[in-house]
Amino acid sequence: MDYQSMRHLFFIALLFLSIPANAQNTDVFTVNNIAVDVESDSAFSARNNALEKARRDAFNILTSRLLTQEERKDLPKAKSKHIATLVDSFEINREKYSKNRYLASLNITFNPRAVHGYLGRYTNVALPDLFSHGANTPSKTASDSTQSTMKITRLILPWYGKESAITLWRDPNPWRDAWASWARTQRAQDLNIIVPIGDINDMQAFNPQKPLSFDQDALQRLLNRYNADQAIIAMADPLPNGMIRVSLYQSTSMTPRFIDRVIASGGSMRGMNRFLPAIYQSAEKIESAATKAYSIAAAKQSVTDTPSFAVDNTITTAFEAEVKIANIQQWIGIKQSLSLVSGVNNVQVKSLSPGRAVIAFRYAGTPEALRRDLSRRGLSLYANPTQMSGASPYIIVRKNG
Repeated sequence: MDYQSMRHLFFIALLFLSIPANAQNTDVFTVNNIAVDVESDSAFSARNNALEKARRDAFNILTSRLLTQEERKDLPKAKSKHIATLVDSFEINREKYSKNRYLASLNITFNPRAVHGYLGRYTNVALPDLFSHGANTPSKTASDSTQSTMKITRLILPWYGKESAITLWRDPNPWRDAWASWARTQRAQDLNIIVPIGDINDMQAFNPQKPLSFDQDALQRLLNRYNADQAIIAMADPLPNGMIRVSLYQSTSMTPRFIDRVIASGGSMRGMNRFLPAIYQSAEKIESAATKAYSIAAAKQSVTDTPSFAVDNTITTAFEAEVKIANIQQWIGIKQSLSLVSGVNNVQVKSLSPGRAVIAFRYAGTPEALRRDLSRRGLSLYANPTQMSGASPYIIVRKNG
C-alpha cells in the first residue's frame, strides 16, 4: 500500500473515531496553544484582530493535518468570515493586554461537519461521508414517533440570489451560511431543522438548475443522506431597499407546496447577521405550516406566488390524454385541478363530446411525476389500453367518480 493510500485510510479512521465521542472529536478538530500577539489602535481592536488571526492560524494547521500540501493548493484563500463559521468554540488559556496590545494563547475547536463541507466543496479529495455513520444528524427514537409533527426532520435548501443568478451550492451564498450557523441554535434543534453541508456528495445527489424544478428521486437521495423527512425550499431574494424577501416551499416526494412569504429587514446588522430576522420569521412560518391542513386555497396561492424564475418550464414533455367526464360540472372541476399542477402548461382542448374530452398539454417532468401530481389533485392517470389508431396514450379520470 502506497503512502497516499495509507494517509487517506488514517484520515478516515480519525474521522470515524471522532464521531462517537467528543473527546476523540477534539483530538482531530481542536488546535491547541495558538499564540497571538497583536497591536492596534485600542485593546478592543487588538483583541478582535488577534482572535481573527488565531482562527486563521488554527484553520491552516487543521488543513495541514487533513490534506497534503498538493491538495491544499486547490483550496482558495478562505475569508475570515468563512473560517468563523467553521469554528464551534474557542478557549483562552491565558491573555494579557495593554492600551493597544493583546497577547493570548488559545485552543480552537472546529465543527467536523462544517469542515467536511468546506473541504468537500473546494477539493477533489474523497472525504468520508460522516452522515452515513450518524454524525451530526438528528437521531430518531421510538418516543419521537409518538410526538407531534414538530418532530419531523426538516432539511433546509437555502437558495439565494436574483432570477438566473440564484444558487444553492455555488459560493458565495451568505443565505446558506447564515442558515448553517443558525442551525446550531436551540430553536433550530426544537424544530428539527438541519442544513446540508454542500459538499461534492450533496452536489452529486441533488443539483437542480431551478429551485422548484428537480427530479424527485434526486431529492429523496438527499433526504436519505441526512435522515430527513422533508425538504424546505427557502428562496431568498435581496431587494433594492435592503429588505430580504423569502419564499418558502415544502416538498417530500411531491411537487413543492407553497408555505408562505416573508419580507424582513436586516436593519443595521452586518454580515450573516443581517439574515437573522428573515430566518427567525421563516422558522415561524415553517412551524405554523406543520399544523396547517392542506387546502385548495393554499394550492391556488402556491400557483400565484411561484416566481417564474424558480421553475424551469423550458424542459417540458408533450402529453395527450383522454379525460373521462360524467357531466359539465365534473369537466370544469377537472380543468381547475389541472391548473393547480405546477409544471403543467399550454393546456389545449382538442375535442369535447359527451362523456369525454381530449386534451394536449406540456409538463415539466416524467409521466410518473405527473401521475403523482395529478393524484394530489384527486385525479388518476393511466395508460390507455386501447390500441386503436389515433387513441390518446393516456386517460385521466376523477378518483372515486
